[in-house]
Amino acid sequence: MRRKIKKLFTLYAQSITHNAKGFTLIELAMVLVVIGLLLGLGAGLLGPLTKRGKLIESREAVKAAKEAVQGYAVKNGYLPANLEAAGAKRLDAWGRDISFYRASEISSGNACGVNSTAIQVYECTSNDCSTYNIKSNIAFIVYSMGDDGNGSNTGTSSPFYIRIQGSPYTDAGRDYQYDDIAAYVSLDEIRSLRGCPQSLVITSPTILISGEEDSFYSYSLQATGGMPPYNWTGTGGSGLTLNTAGLMSGTINVNAGSSTGELTTCTANIPVNVTVTDSASSPSVSYLGTIPVRPKPLTIITQSLPSAHEGSPYSATIAASGGRTPYSWNMSVSPSCPTGLTCSGNAITGTPATGTAGTYTIASTVNDTCMTNTRNFAMTINSSGGGGGCPAMALAPPSGTSWSATVGTLFNQSVTVSGGQSPYTNTQCTPVNCGGLTLNCSASGATISGTPSSAGTCSFNVAWRDSCSPTPQTTSGAYLVNITGLPPTCTLSASPGVVLWGQTAALSWNITNGPANAVFSPLSGACTSFSGSTGGSCTTGSLSTAGANTFNLMISNAYGNNSCSTTLYVGCQNYLVWNQTGATRDFTIDAICRNNLGNGAEITQPANNRYLNVGESIIRHSSTIDICTSSTAQTLTYDQAMNVDIIANGGNGNCLVNFTLTGAQDR
Repeated sequence: MRRKIKKLFTLYAQSITHNAKGFTLIELAMVLVVIGLLLGLGAGLLGPLTKRGKLIESREAVKAAKEAVQGYAVKNGYLPANLEAAGAKRLDAWGRDISFYRASEISSGNACGVNSTAIQVYECTSNDCSTYNIKSNIAFIVYSMGDDGNGSNTGTSSPFYIRIQGSPYTDAGRDYQYDDIAAYVSLDEIRSLRGCPQSLVITSPTILISGEEDSFYSYSLQATGGMPPYNWTGTGGSGLTLNTAGLMSGTINVNAGSSTGELTTCTANIPVNVTVTDSASSPSVSYLGTIPVRPKPLTIITQSLPSAHEGSPYSATIAASGGRTPYSWNMSVSPSCPTGLTCSGNAITGTPATGTAGTYTIASTVNDTCMTNTRNFAMTINSSGGGGGCPAMALAPPSGTSWSATVGTLFNQSVTVSGGQSPYTNTQCTPVNCGGLTLNCSASGATISGTPSSAGTCSFNVAWRDSCSPTPQTTSGAYLVNITGLPPTCTLSASPGVVLWGQTAALSWNITNGPANAVFSPLSGACTSFSGSTGGSCTTGSLSTAGANTFNLMISNAYGNNSCSTTLYVGCQNYLVWNQTGATRDFTIDAICRNNLGNGAEITQPANNRYLNVGESIIRHSSTIDICTSSTAQTLTYDQAMNVDIIANGGNGNCLVNFTLTGAQDR
């Protein structure tokens, strides 16, 4: 500046010399004053302009260092050891090292498996930093110590302070004005750019679906976020167990003293205390819940009463199951309880007196203080006529006995007749067939056998008459077979198998040994849960977890549980793209010209929010040195980038691709 002004002054003086007659001494003095002012002004501007230039250069260096470290972490999953490892410039415009401090939690491994860091940044809102905004879970910070070379007020360990520019402070007895240039990136930013999943959360309600005592139960606990697959641990109790996939199942048995569905209270609860972890070692999540338990319906299971004979001992007991134990019973007899017999509670005992022959209506009521059930029976008393000298008839096992059978498994049980006077005559044998089982009756007994073909309850009724003279006796029995079905199985498929980021997919399932209830894991869109299905399809929500997305379908019915799964692949939210065409090229991205980019240079610009997004393309121009006005030589689309990057097609799923002369190439 001084040199230019001096040159002007010399030329002007020469001009004055050549034309001295045109100026007075006063005019010449004024010219000299003006030139002196110009020389002084130039000297005063030189220092501030130089300082401003270094400030701008250092800001760019810090920004470039931040972007380089961030790009390294997004690509590799962890932070570089230093700026040089990230390919960043190490010095600022004053020739000093740019400070770089990183979170130890992501110095190795995969940032997707890290949920927090120990680094905090305090952004000051007052000159003395008595008030500030706290930024937590910081991945790294880079900063230049500015013109004064003092970085003590930003710091060298957490928490780091980013102060108001120009705010005064004192360090080691010396006064400074804060001029550090700082930039930082949070862990969440790196996780987002890598397409990491959200935090692990249990989504199951605290009160689960209810179950029935002494019946099969299954429920799949649900979680979202984290990195599947999940691992569940914990207990259920009362006959229920938890597997590692989160399925709580088993036969409920709150009342260990019974196996026919009774409780000692009207309702009960099974506590559930479990913990879930994911495959990325995220912090475990605990869950406390309850399973409400109801008793089986209170039911009188005795089907009929045996006939009696005047003068012969008689005994009959009416049985019930389900509900709440103990039971209370009430019995009424019409027209009245026969002479010689005691009709009380749920039992009729004694010896019918002569003259009591006839048919009586027995109304039996059972009460468990929660429910009641009433059933009417017909009891026949035969006249004595000599029959009283025969012993009472009996069935083994007694009427009211129940058995369990399983679909597809051979079943065989027998009933025999004793007492009375042989030979016997079979008078009832119904039904002949039920659920794949066959009832065969003979003069001496009956057999229930076969291979059950369908689940359900079969009630078989039998009766015999003896040869007691002159009045035969009769006896009858009712027997239950509870047939348990086979556990369901399923298949699950996804269409399409490769999905653009943010798009949906259709999940289709088919169930055998159904119908069954089912729950999807994770829950997504319309793919949540359903009841009583043998097959169908649903549409997921928008899929925004890049890479492999595995959907599990947990199915269950009263007879067991099972699961099936399918995996689809989701493209990245966006892609970072590099020029690997072998030469300097011009590109257009987001309508912005990126001209004269050398081979190996990045085309995208994360700092300016320029990515290859869904539905977008990057254009390569035929020129190499203009401003992107030449014709289009080649395009690279999001779909092309996704198809070479996804693991399903042999890529590495890191959201980074190269733009080559033949198209997209995984990076």
